[in-house]
Amino acid sequence: MGIVSGHNHEVLELSQIVGVSFTAQPIAASVPHADPFTTVRRARLLIVASPAYKGTYTGLLKVFLDQLPRDALAGTVAIPVVLAASRIHEQTASEALSALLRELGASVPAVALTANAAKTSLTAAAIAWARHYATAVAESLNQRSSTAA
Repeated sequence: MGIVSGHNHEVLELSQIVGVSFTAQPIAASVPHADPFTTVRRARLLIVASPAYKGTYTGLLKVFLDQLPRDALAGTVAIPVVLAASRIHEQTASEALSALLRELGASVPAVALTANAAKTSLTAAAIAWARHYATAVAESLNQRSSTAA
């Protein structure tokens, strides 16, 4: 999950900051973060990336985002990013992730950035996506900044 605020950015790698255990024993995060939820809620631009897993985004991302209350991301512009092994998984995962971000109050001004890792480089997909959607994202950021002022 990437967070961009002004010219600063922070990357939250959920697999490192969230301790997940499938046993009765709790597990500590390998790289503890003081308050990742506040970091996410304060972001102006939130880039949420996930591999597609069984046709949707990962359970780890779902567990993390489910802890945010409805409209927690109001005032945030979000860009979903999905890496998948097939076109159908790209589509279903990106639609589900976009819907979840909107449910949390984020503005999602463009379709998700998606890439099939076996067929397309993420860099090439990101460049093509940015050429098509950069203006919409910038306008959404400007609109959010204007209403916040």
